[in-house]
Amino acid sequence: VAAPGIPGFFNSFNSRPRMLNNGEAVWVGGFASTSGGSSIGRVMYRADPSDTGSITPVFRTGDLVDGLAIGTTGVGFDYDFSGNGAHHIHNLLVDSGSTLDDGRIWVDGVVVAAENSPNGQGDNWDNFKSSSINNSGNYVFAGDTDGATTTDDFMAYNGSIQIRQGDVIDGLTLTGAFDACAINDLNEAVFIADSSLTETLFWASDAAALSSALAILSVGDEVDVDGDLIADYTLTDFNASTIASQGMDFANDGLLYISVDLRDDAGATVEAIISVAVPAPAGLGVLAGFALAARRRRR
Repeated sequence: VAAPGIPGFFNSFNSRPRMLNNGEAVWVGGFASTSGGSSIGRVMYRADPSDTGSITPVFRTGDLVDGLAIGTTGVGFDYDFSGNGAHHIHNLLVDSGSTLDDGRIWVDGVVVAAENSPNGQGDNWDNFKSSSINNSGNYVFAGDTDGATTTDDFMAYNGSIQIRQGDVIDGLTLTGAFDACAINDLNEAVFIADSSLTETLFWASDAAALSSALAILSVGDEVDVDGDLIADYTLTDFNASTIASQGMDFANDGLLYISVDLRDDAGATVEAIISVAVPAPAGLGVLAGFALAARRRRR
């Protein structure tokens, strides 16, 4: 079929869909020069739910970002729109002539971080991955720098690095990559990072103070999925890769939705999407009721 909004080209794929609060859909599509042909570019689409025929390109391969064209695969699968649709954040690749400086974090049409440029902490931005933005336009993203491999992974808030590999958060040392992050409209943030315990999910009551985050769930913890205060499974992995899509979704009611692997007492492993209730701000350290999953910490 014809690629919507791109005359003379054909749709080659549609992937990584997300839905805004009003039912509006956003996703990444591909376009080809012939029907059934290979993709020669990507496009960010947005569809009005009140008009099924209204599919509009937001931007696509070839559009200029700070004077450089978005590359063939430059419309990244790692992106986010705020629930109200007013703000968006994207991991883009531009045709800079080198893979050393082609990455960009693009927020509401403005580059806020460019690969191989200073990040304000004595080294340069390098690779980018997970990102999230809320209704106020506040945003978080993760990645690494070109600094020492023991401290290069980071998480930033509104363009400023807040925490890095090697930092101690809630008694745990961050030992590797930040696998996923998200921010909600209350300006709370969650992130998954390699820690001295294992892979751990952290929650911060204020995204501007990520160093004060609490560790709320780790690989190896037991989880209760039916609210009877008895463990039903052991968490064996967070499936939070941002290669395929956003790793998790953080609601305003304190529930975090995430894909995980669980193991039951018989040793059988299942994939599941669970909701984790983060601590209530009025009572830190206590889960805000039992959603689909509560946890029993090993520490």
